[in-house]
Amino acid sequence: MVSKRNFFSIVIMMGILLFLFQFSLLMKDSENEYNKNDKLAQSGEDSASAWEADEVDLTGTVEAGSRYVIYIGSENEELKDTVSQWCLYTKNGMAEYAQVADCPELPEVLPQMIVLESGSYQTAEDIAKIRQMAEKGAGIVFSEVEQSVLAESEELAKLLGIEHIVAEETQISGIKIFEEFFLGGEVTYQAQNEQEAEENQDLNLNVPWYIPGSGTKVYMVGLMQGTDVKNENLPALIWRNAVGKGKVFAVCGNYLDSNTGIGILDGILTETQEYTIYPVVNAQNLSVVNFPGFASENNEVMEQMYSRTQVGVYRDILWPGLVAVSDQNNLKLTCFVMPQFNYLDGIEPDSNELIFYLKQFKEVGAEAGFSLEYIKGVSLADKIKRDGEFFASQNSTYRYGAAFVNEAKITGVLSLLSRPLLSDVTSIVCEYTEKRPVLSYCGESVVLQMATNDAVSHTYTEDLRMRSLQSALAYCNIMLDMQKISWPQTEADSWQVMYDKFSSNLNTYWKGFSGFSATTVSESDVRVRNFLNMDYRQERNGDMVSMHISGEPGYFILRTHGEEIADTSGAEWTKLEDNAWLIKAEKEDVTIELKKQELYYYLPE
Repeated sequence: MVSKRNFFSIVIMMGILLFLFQFSLLMKDSENEYNKNDKLAQSGEDSASAWEADEVDLTGTVEAGSRYVIYIGSENEELKDTVSQWCLYTKNGMAEYAQVADCPELPEVLPQMIVLESGSYQTAEDIAKIRQMAEKGAGIVFSEVEQSVLAESEELAKLLGIEHIVAEETQISGIKIFEEFFLGGEVTYQAQNEQEAEENQDLNLNVPWYIPGSGTKVYMVGLMQGTDVKNENLPALIWRNAVGKGKVFAVCGNYLDSNTGIGILDGILTETQEYTIYPVVNAQNLSVVNFPGFASENNEVMEQMYSRTQVGVYRDILWPGLVAVSDQNNLKLTCFVMPQFNYLDGIEPDSNELIFYLKQFKEVGAEAGFSLEYIKGVSLADKIKRDGEFFASQNSTYRYGAAFVNEAKITGVLSLLSRPLLSDVTSIVCEYTEKRPVLSYCGESVVLQMATNDAVSHTYTEDLRMRSLQSALAYCNIMLDMQKISWPQTEADSWQVMYDKFSSNLNTYWKGFSGFSATTVSESDVRVRNFLNMDYRQERNGDMVSMHISGEPGYFILRTHGEEIADTSGAEWTKLEDNAWLIKAEKEDVTIELKKQELYYYLPE
């Protein structure tokens, strides 16, 4: 039995604990500056100071230290766009010629790379000229190697290092990319069952069957499940042949005709040089689009599926799940809020929801962006006006630095950025498309940060693109569109299904890139601008690599062959994997000392 004295002691202690608990919550709430977007920082960089390549004239004098690429071809616009964008990101000039015969003799300062369209070499004289370029030390890239051309030119087959042409076309079961071509390690794309094939297999499995000979190195091969073909006889898809002082690369298929080609070109460049250093963004974004909504517009369906109102589903189910997954994967959330979906149903947004989520975002280190999507009822201009009036009525002073919009509407949105609600927008996010560059200025002072992956879909092609862009840019923007959750059409649109897919994808496919920084969209905005605007020059003397940066210091990736960093000056570094480092330049002049990797020998006891 508890005595009165002990009873009163327990009551007093419980009262004190309750007071302390409530007091701490009140203090936490009072100190939450939820109306301030501390992720937003005006960098001062805009398109007027964006890096542009100097004109490259091979008939004149090419200065020592110049970086440039030669593109030869006039038919494949997709390939040309890829090479041009890669040159912009790596700060290379580009000289263009329609045919090999049009290209003048290479100057003493060799190009970083020569990229050839499949139709740019027509004669034996063209092949002989390409061989001379390679023997001088140039790196040559043959895109979309055609069997029909090879069959007519034995010299071309020798130049590419092809020992045997087995078939003009054969069907493979998947592909394998060997380690150190992309960052993230070796990867195999081959379905093990019908479900995996249905969900993930979207690669072209009909390829020519070339077998390279001795002296070549293969980076990507086709796999042939259920056959006894030896590994060395598998169809080669990307390989290189050593010719004189240079290297000749062959790419089968149209892998260079999209944004995936950017990382492939970086992988090829790495293989042509003793070391490679190139600028990157270093930003990993998780963009949650059309979440949260502040109006309970679809309560009947939500009650049937989740036994809650629509705003209740957002608060009690969706938000805790998003926080858990972002924490588990060390990612930061950028949530593109949508006050309401439907502007005709008479249901208005709830101001309490706005305050609740702004406080939640502040507590977990997330950022609020603004979604410009809607279902129906008004024009885009009217939507912005009505949403602006809602925020103003709540005396909300939160500055939205990021906006999401469908790619087709970007031009229209740029004309509305003077509206008060959008006046602070510095970055626009859109779904992935090949119609625009992944990173670019889409307006005078507005950056486009395209989504690189859909969070609930991860096909083989999408994974290949992700690895390529991570290797080339140290950048990803994973997009999770929540509109289907609010307005489901099938059972596949339920939160449980979507949560299982996107949490599994993040846990599985992004682990190899944990060395890059987690950012919100406004945080990565500053890094993207520095990346687009900066220039650099670098040279090596002995073991010392010296680099001078013009513009704001940023991030670089250093890739080597059997060397590692001994010391740096003016920079910090993080090892990503064998032969790859992330460099954070802190000053405009950086030096990196390299050394041979130490070898360890283990003797049997």
